Amino acid sequence: MQWQNFLILVGTVLPLVGPVLAIRFAFCFKDWKRNVLLLSGPVITILPCYFYAEVIGNNGNLLFVTLFMLAVVFLVIYYPILILLLLLK
Repeated sequence: MQWQNFLILVGTVLPLVGPVLAIRFAFCFKDWKRNVLLLSGPVITILPCYFYAEVIGNNGNLLFVTLFMLAVVFLVIYYPILILLLLLK
């Protein structure tokens, strides 16, 4: 039960905070490390939410559902722009 409450608490804010922190952390590096973090960071922070969505969204946690969908929409917009910028670089 305790693990489930922890997942609900962390999983509710992780879709919103995770990609922002990953992108911000990527700018601490240069060259290929930055590119790797920009490509993999947002997905790595969204994957736990995806795998534990049934536990996190338990009992009608609509805030999680809304933030998770916003994060997915953000990734759909983020990756094409990032790939174009990396190709034009």
